[in-house]
Amino acid sequence: MRQLLSNHDLKLLTLLEKLNKNRGKNSLKKLSSSLTIPIRTISTYIQEFNGYNLPIYISSDNRGVRLIIPKEHSFRYIYSVIFKNSLELSVLQQIFLAENMSLDELAEKNFVSTSTVKRAISRIKPVLKKEGIIISGSNLSITGDEEKIRQFLNYFYDEKYFNLEFLTKEQEHYLHILVHDLFHQRGIKIYKNQVNKYIRWIYLNSIRIKYNHRISLKNYRFSSSKLLSDEVFVNSFHSLFGIPLTLEIINDMFYQLNNYYYYHSYNQIEKMLAQSSELKHQVQTIKTNLHNISIDLRIDLPDSTKQMLTLDFMNILQFRNSRTFILYNRREIFLEHLSTKYPHIKDYLSSYVVNLMAPDASQSEVNELIYILITHWYELYNRLHKIEHCIDIYIFVDTDLEHALFIKKELENHCRYNIKCHLMMDDEPITIPDTAILVTSVAATPKTIKNVICFSDYFSDRNWYDLNNQIRKLTMEKETGA
Repeated sequence: MRQLLSNHDLKLLTLLEKLNKNRGKNSLKKLSSSLTIPIRTISTYIQEFNGYNLPIYISSDNRGVRLIIPKEHSFRYIYSVIFKNSLELSVLQQIFLAENMSLDELAEKNFVSTSTVKRAISRIKPVLKKEGIIISGSNLSITGDEEKIRQFLNYFYDEKYFNLEFLTKEQEHYLHILVHDLFHQRGIKIYKNQVNKYIRWIYLNSIRIKYNHRISLKNYRFSSSKLLSDEVFVNSFHSLFGIPLTLEIINDMFYQLNNYYYYHSYNQIEKMLAQSSELKHQVQTIKTNLHNISIDLRIDLPDSTKQMLTLDFMNILQFRNSRTFILYNRREIFLEHLSTKYPHIKDYLSSYVVNLMAPDASQSEVNELIYILITHWYELYNRLHKIEHCIDIYIFVDTDLEHALFIKKELENHCRYNIKCHLMMDDEPITIPDTAILVTSVAATPKTIKNVICFSDYFSDRNWYDLNNQIRKLTMEKETGA
């Protein structure tokens, strides 16, 4: 969905992401070559970005450029900046918030010409059309697949805003009361992050309802609410959101819970197993795959972890909608960083999760299940090094056997890579394959040994750093066959 951005904004974002990946000094020449953007254009982008006077900025001198991010901010801040400064994304949000605006009104609101607004709309129309979302040229309203529209808007607001700053305090207060009332009467406890998600959800849905965009509901899970008898609350809600508060409206605002069954606890799943053979088969398939990973990597799978994973997997699989990320796919970023450390991770875990999903499942849906696996099952993360190529490490010390055994245990316990340690204490010549590493306390070793880590009796931070680099290099060579 990055195609929604203008070429200018997309190139600026690409430059910023490049600088973020390499936090050291970057030469303009190398940046120009890797991004295929002229040096003069990159310089213009840097001046323009720094002209925003943001806490994050680009430092530039004769040694190169680098991105400066203060400790109280993260790179995610950049995405909200792009959202706020993109004409295309601003126009799209304005059409959503106030349908039937004229081109002249949009132009005046954005301090640009009418022709500029026309060009912005013409750029985003074909991108949205591929997602089943249409911008009507006659009255500038958003129509099409209503569920996809609401899904899209949910991701839009999630990426643009840090919290609920798009709401007034009064709006947030009333939606907070509504969410707690509806879940409390069903005996469901929800936490702060969940409450905020539901508030964003129903606020966006209320705007669609306000402009008479409705969804056909499969169920009406909310059959009562004590708030409906509170005349002050009902009138205030109508005044704040422009729609009457009725059971029909409530069920539409919570359409996701009506059209897709959502399990709030593992006990709820267990109660329903007897009623559905299909559900029973799906739960068993999930448990079998979790068990196979546990056996393969020789890690414990506590019942509490198995139940939590089963619950989350079932809910993700029930809400089978393509994830319409706009600029920032947090699951993908998480796995991208992790894959730098464990290159095989996605291929390995994908083989277990793809058979849980429909044949046409997107990579983002697969990534979501992998993300759940890793974040909810720390023991799995702690054993990911076992899926990498095994590197042999030979240990030779010039003191005693106990010292060598101590170093061997240190390496096996604290090295996050897949290693196999061998003690070299026998009276024989030291021969080390080029695909292995010698770890030794001897101050000088033969130059014929390709990979050596010399330490002074105990492993220092520098020794660990050098060892990890050596292992990473050898792992990559094994993968590429170099």
